[in-house]
Amino acid sequence: MIYRITSIILFGLVSMGILNAQDMKQDIKEQVPIILKALNLNNTLKEKIKNDCVIAVLYNPHSSLSGDEKKSIVKSLEDNKKIKIHDKKIQVVEIPMDMNMNLEKQIMIRKINVFWLSAGLEAYANGIKESAKFNQVITISSDPALVTRAFAAMSTQKSENGYKLIINKNETNNIQLDLNEKLLSEAIIVE
Repeated sequence: MIYRITSIILFGLVSMGILNAQDMKQDIKEQVPIILKALNLNNTLKEKIKNDCVIAVLYNPHSSLSGDEKKSIVKSLEDNKKIKIHDKKIQVVEIPMDMNMNLEKQIMIRKINVFWLSAGLEAYANGIKESAKFNQVITISSDPALVTRAFAAMSTQKSENGYKLIINKNETNNIQLDLNEKLLSEAIIVE
């Protein structure tokens, strides 16, 4: 009897994990076009992009959740490569984070314009924020909670009518982003 109850509970937990992973993939798939549109309405980015718009997906290699989210982000960005950012192609790079990662060097070598943050990066938050601020790199997350907690500048939030852009005004000011008025008028603004 206990074995049976344990099996049912374990099956339920596994099923919830699978469903959450599927939900995450679908959410990211729907978020990416909205984020790319927002990047097109970013005046600072327009001035900064020289060749391609380089989006670095930062992830924690020690977290399966972070790795799964990274795969979904990369796939969704690859699936939307026909969308250009200020008439420049999108280039996606993956950066596994660790305490020895020199983000400044990565930004310079790879000419990174955007950090897309996956789950499990809390231990690296200060370094990511400082590198983003110093180099005017836009920080994006699939999780709107990271925007409200001022870890990322942009995300999307699910609403009755689909997804809506959410922007942390303090974070965009910290990294000196000049955001288009149209973008601001369509977004949820938090401070």
